[in-house]
Amino acid sequence: MKNLSITLGLAILFIGLMACKSLGPITDKPTDNQWIEGTWIGLGYQPDAANHNTWDIQIKIEEGGKKAAVLYPSLKCGGELELISIDNHKAVFTERIIEGKQYCYDGGQLVLTYVNQNHVSYSFFYPDTKALGSFSTLTKDGFQPDKAGKRL
Repeated sequence: MKNLSITLGLAILFIGLMACKSLGPITDKPTDNQWIEGTWIGLGYQPDAANHNTWDIQIKIEEGGKKAAVLYPSLKCGGELELISIDNHKAVFTERIIEGKQYCYDGGQLVLTYVNQNHVSYSFFYPDTKALGSFSTLTKDGFQPDKAGKRL
């Protein structure tokens, strides 16, 4: 009876291990370009501005990055994002400002880097110097942090 219990226990353990192995590693890293899709919102920060300017950012991305738009409501400008490259952790766009060109740089490079399923880092590089112009961490619209993520 004791041997039967041990054998049965080992069999259950083996089956469990095989089931876990078939699932692959547990990771939050995406395996395709779908990670970029959604509406991303946050507050941009420009360290080289005289008053360290901040402003609202809204980016909507569809079709794995092939269709993307950017809006900076507090700067009164916005436009389209042209996808240059994308992989499972980074997307590079050229920003084409359509409205409010007098308020925003046109032609800069925008890099979104995967942090997790609900956050991406945002880096904007000036079109002329290629220097870092602004940065942020954006949150996927609709994400509600649990109590551990809320401020007290």
